[in-house]
Amino acid sequence: MNQVLHIFKKDARHLWPQLLASLGFFIAFGWVSVKNALQTNGLTMFIGTILSLLVYMNGWILTVQAVHDESLVGENQFWLSRPYRWPNLLIAKVLFIAVFFCLPLLLTQVAILAGCGLNPLASLPALLLNMARLTTVMLIPVFALSVVTSSFPRFTLTVLAALLYLGLLIWGSSLLSSRLYLNVLPDPYSMPLILTIFVIVCLTAITLQYATRSTMRTRLTLVVLPVCIVALMLARPTAALARHLYPDIAQASQLPGSMVFDSDPSRQVPDLSNGRRRAAPNGIALPFNFSGVAADSIVRAQGVQVEISAANGLHWSSGWQQVFQIILPREKMPSNIYILVDPDFLRRLGSTPATVTVSLANAQLAAGQRSEAIAAGDDYRLPNGGVCAADTFTSALRCRYPVYTPQLAYMTGRWTSGPCPETPSATPTGPEGGVWLGGGNSYGVAFALSPVETGQLQFSNRPYGKGIGPSFICPGTPVSYTPYTVVRQFRTTQTISNLDLTRYSTGTVQMH
Repeated sequence: MNQVLHIFKKDARHLWPQLLASLGFFIAFGWVSVKNALQTNGLTMFIGTILSLLVYMNGWILTVQAVHDESLVGENQFWLSRPYRWPNLLIAKVLFIAVFFCLPLLLTQVAILAGCGLNPLASLPALLLNMARLTTVMLIPVFALSVVTSSFPRFTLTVLAALLYLGLLIWGSSLLSSRLYLNVLPDPYSMPLILTIFVIVCLTAITLQYATRSTMRTRLTLVVLPVCIVALMLARPTAALARHLYPDIAQASQLPGSMVFDSDPSRQVPDLSNGRRRAAPNGIALPFNFSGVAADSIVRAQGVQVEISAANGLHWSSGWQQVFQIILPREKMPSNIYILVDPDFLRRLGSTPATVTVSLANAQLAAGQRSEAIAAGDDYRLPNGGVCAADTFTSALRCRYPVYTPQLAYMTGRWTSGPCPETPSATPTGPEGGVWLGGGNSYGVAFALSPVETGQLQFSNRPYGKGIGPSFICPGTPVSYTPYTVVRQFRTTQTISNLDLTRYSTGTVQMH
């Protein structure tokens, strides 16, 4: 332990100018982040972006310099003549990064939450999880590249080569994915598995280099890692995941609603070419009518898969494609499902009648307890921990949330025609508007340096027309808040026969 503290204090003395600059970056970033959350403008947003980059770069530079103080590359390093044990050396470097970067960043985020009127203690678990994600993605790979380089210029060249290598891998995998229409259905397993493999391999490479200083073997380990991750992403068991996450419901009585294809010609894709040459279609837009959803629930379409076959032997099937479509409890809700389809297949199919089988991966969400708040010009709190304020200059509510993406919820409030009265009124006479916020069935921790998310809520059904002035959600207006949580996920399938897909094809229009 004495040796760990000795190396730690030696690094702190050696790198004190960088540590002083780091403190300045954190203070400036915290101050500007609070300003941005409370009252955003173009200048503070620009300064905040620059400071975010400086904080990132500060973490990278501190990590590289701390590791390179006892370089692991080569056999002629001074520290090799000292009685250093490699576990103590590794622990000292990790402690240095934790004390002089991770801890100040965490304290800065706590100060930002407090400055924005949010509760830091209630968000502490989410802050710690966010810190773990930032460390995983931002610091661990930099640490791994630092142990296989001997100087900052060599580290910079290695980073550039790594970015080029990753860019080629991502480009190749995305090209392959777009051609094969591979699975993009959201699932709770793929990303945690990929991050786990990423962390294990990087930590193994770091430990291996400190233990053996076998630089070439460590470099090969890091080179193989991205290939394994890309291969894992492309080899996801699409069909098995869909069956597991979204079980098929065969009996119509068990469905929370119905989905019926609408053959009305008015729902077909109009020809807007006006004599211009249309580009090759890149997908289809199929019109459906949804109905039968219970009043206290909604259905959210999350993925779609299509299989197309024709009498002339042509056949094509897609992988799962991600969609986000909310089906409300209405008597009949028309909606289009957009599906990417191989342009070459659509060209060969032409107007030949086809049989189309559409599968939707859905989530049923139940409404929680409805609560109300009074919109105010100053801050008022929502049940999900967010803080909002009525903006008398725009038609939106300005809201901010602590460190997480809000749970899916529906907010309603009545419009006030004309300027907001000086005395807040609790009985506005305008139409009721609504807005969806959030997007998940649980709080999803954001991946960002700033622990505060901000946004404007634009309510629907805003009054328009001749003689109608500007309308606002004014201070004093009762605003209702209804959260929704996922109660089950399921899959529905519908087969449509004798369909001419040229009437539902989508594509851009090009000039002659």
